[in-house]
Amino acid sequence: NAEIKKCVFTAGVFSGDMSGKITISPQIDKSVLNLTVNITRKESDPDSAPNLMVDAVFKPGSKKRVVLTGTVDNPKFSFN
Repeated sequence: NAEIKKCVFTAGVFSGDMSGKITISPQIDKSVLNLTVNITRKESDPDSAPNLMVDAVFKPGSKKRVVLTGTVDNPKFSFN
């Protein structure tokens, strides 16, 4: 097992953290995921163009929790 106690990230207007476990398999693509990702989106710059696809899921200023399960080659996700 690989335990991720806390992984912090930033990517443009998004930031957050991740924690959980990955059960490593001899075939790495079959490794089992059990991860929780907390994502925050910054408020939009009033001069930026809207992104309807991203805005539909992550409104500016919002926070989401995403749970990743499944395997590396077939991940599943759900919003909590």
